[in-house]
Amino acid sequence: KQNLIMLAFESVSSLIGRVELLQAFYTMAKRESIRRCMEKKTAEVYSAFIHELNTVKKHFDQMRRNPPIDKSFPRHGGAAMRAAALSRRIHKPMAVLIEATSHLFPAEKKTPPELVDLYAELSNVYSQLSSALEGFIKNQHVEWLQTNDASVSKKLENALLAREEDG
Repeated sequence: KQNLIMLAFESVSSLIGRVELLQAFYTMAKRESIRRCMEKKTAEVYSAFIHELNTVKKHFDQMRRNPPIDKSFPRHGGAAMRAAALSRRIHKPMAVLIEATSHLFPAEKKTPPELVDLYAELSNVYSQLSSALEGFIKNQHVEWLQTNDASVSKKLENALLAREEDG
């Protein structure tokens, strides 16, 4: 069974796919050797996601200094769109991982301390990066509003469509 588990994990490259494999194999982990193998794979998935978060953070830091924005996008809007794409890149795998972790390690089961520590680190890195991305997006909006003169801001508040009253 351990060889099957190893082969399955080698054939899947996405984090979401690996989390789904964790969920599938944990239900079969009755023997101690299989359970240890699954704990090792769980640690590998957590570490891979931490690596992904650090990669996204590196891209974000580079983008923040010098946003690689297409000339057809406005400066602030393009930077915010790029940050939003990075946020989406980390949000879905984290949501899947949070749900899976609650099933893999319910409160009544004893979770190995190494996994608890690794998950805490992962959650911390995710929270910091997610907050930084969200703050950057909000900051881009504020900067954009400050670059507009008052007449443009006033015009932006006007309705684009209005119902015609029949008389």
